[in-house]
Amino acid sequence: MPDGSFNLFYMAQKKTGVALLLGLAVTGASIAMLMAAPESTCTNRPSLAVLAMAAAFILALSYRLLRLASRGARSLLFAAMLLSAGTLIADVRYIVTHRTECAVSCLDYPVFH
Repeated sequence: MPDGSFNLFYMAQKKTGVALLLGLAVTGASIAMLMAAPESTCTNRPSLAVLAMAAAFILALSYRLLRLASRGARSLLFAAMLLSAGTLIADVRYIVTHRTECAVSCLDYPVFH
């Protein structure tokens, strides 16, 4: 029966591809949201915040798996980390730059108590 470190190494090899696929999916969804029509800036902000959190999770997962991965798997993890970091930066930049614009547009609707 193999020891615990072998099982962790095997799991790290399997999760490397999962991290890369999740990174590609989150990056694709983020690009689709960022390229949406300009009139939907305020409606895209919550979705982009969720995608930014998912990118941060994938970044942390890839960094954690980096220690156990083989040389070939490390290159995949670096690719997942680069995709996730770029997605995180782009999403946060979009959210911050459109913060005041969306705050003003929310005031246009009356609040009923």
